[in-house]
Amino acid sequence: MSLTNAIHFLIQSAEIQTFSPKLIWRSSVPYQWALGGLLLSFILLTITRINTPHFVLSLSRSIYKNRNVEKIVNEELPIGRIANFCLVINFLLCFSIVVSFFLNEYYHLYGWLNWVIAISIPSYLLIAPQLYLTLMEIVSGENHFSKEIKITNRIICEFLGLFGSLFLLIWIFNQHSHWFIREITIYLITITYLYRLFRGFIFAFSKGLPWYYIILYFCTFELLPIYLLFNYISGVYK
Repeated sequence: MSLTNAIHFLIQSAEIQTFSPKLIWRSSVPYQWALGGLLLSFILLTITRINTPHFVLSLSRSIYKNRNVEKIVNEELPIGRIANFCLVINFLLCFSIVVSFFLNEYYHLYGWLNWVIAISIPSYLLIAPQLYLTLMEIVSGENHFSKEIKITNRIICEFLGLFGSLFLLIWIFNQHSHWFIREITIYLITITYLYRLFRGFIFAFSKGLPWYYIILYFCTFELLPIYLLFNYISGVYK
């Protein structure tokens, strides 16, 4: 067959083909949310980088150091207020979008309830420990023992926000990576939660907080909410 005949055959074959356009994930609403969230995350991290160029080093050192967390973030490698604000907003933004996608894709939860739960989870991780520790100070009468624990919790959330930006980036450019992002997000939140508890115990003992207050805090403010949530989920999905 000559080259001319081959080209003519290909043209005729293309003419008789029927094309059926298929809507792909990248043109759907979740992708638009992810793209908008990633853009805003990039802006927030850019502002953070301008305000505090060493913020990644400060966050990482504060996480693995078991002492002097307050000194690191306030004196050795200080993180400015603007940078802290941007990092907190970045955490809430990225993880709210990622959790919303999980609820949408795996539990078929849509609408306002989806976003209420999606926003509540990272907000709880950030705000609840601060509130619980403040209540514990009031109950125990031991003031200021929890300052480093509160700073540690905020630092962990800010550090998780960096992973949240990465997860959104992967989600956008690889639509087959959803299961990977879901699994690694669950494991990452679990590990950091347990690590926060471990660090909290160390700081509480180092400040001389009586052990019965530590047990009271752990059972009332850490275990009880998880137990109630587990019972609720078990009742809904049994």
